[in-house]
Amino acid sequence: MKRWFKQNSIWSIAFVLVCIFGFAEVRIANPTIKDALGWAGAVVSTFVGAAVAFIFNAIRSRRDRDDQECTAGNLALITLVELLDRLMQYQRDYVEKAIKKPDAWFAMRAGEMTNVELKIDKNSLAFLLEKYPMTWRAILLEEMRYSRFSRAVDYRNKLINEKVWPKLEAAGLKHGDKILGSQVEEVLGPATTQDLKNVTEYLIENCEKDISSITTCIANLRKVLLELYPGREFVRVPKKLTA
Repeated sequence: MKRWFKQNSIWSIAFVLVCIFGFAEVRIANPTIKDALGWAGAVVSTFVGAAVAFIFNAIRSRRDRDDQECTAGNLALITLVELLDRLMQYQRDYVEKAIKKPDAWFAMRAGEMTNVELKIDKNSLAFLLEKYPMTWRAILLEEMRYSRFSRAVDYRNKLINEKVWPKLEAAGLKHGDKILGSQVEEVLGPATTQDLKNVTEYLIENCEKDISSITTCIANLRKVLLELYPGREFVRVPKKLTA
């Protein structure tokens, strides 16, 4: 913008000089007050025109930038809300149904989270870095937490499908049978048993933590966006995710 104003100022001055010398060449021998006022009017109108054009372009540029940043903020909110929804669904469908059982490490069913990959465009949120760097950092961390949790889910599913159940079936145990945790440990052996216990414990402990953390991140991002752009509309967390 400064470069635009500088270039236009130079051309404006050049135009004014041409006008002045043009009038001067015609009437330099006998200038009148009317001539002087005409030259002054040309100078003023030229600079006023340049100033108006500069202000108009500055307002339009600022409005376009605000629109882009508000859109980026809303897209980030939508993505974070979707990640929250996936975490809460996994908690409802798998964690809560197994957490009260003494053998939750085995009782919790294998179940995939929605496998459509979601990415937050962190570069488009660079406008947060000047005044709210911690908000930008929190968004980055939430994406990393969700990715780590999702990988743990995939790892546990693979462990159950490729190691646990093949060993149990080889020992004569089937889906639907009432199987004790001690039986499972005996069939799987210490290494596979500990591996399954560790990843299940991680999912149970971190599911609630990640839900709480991402909920806080969403609320903070929305608050920051409203402070930066009062009067604009930003995505809200659906009631079903706050109940």
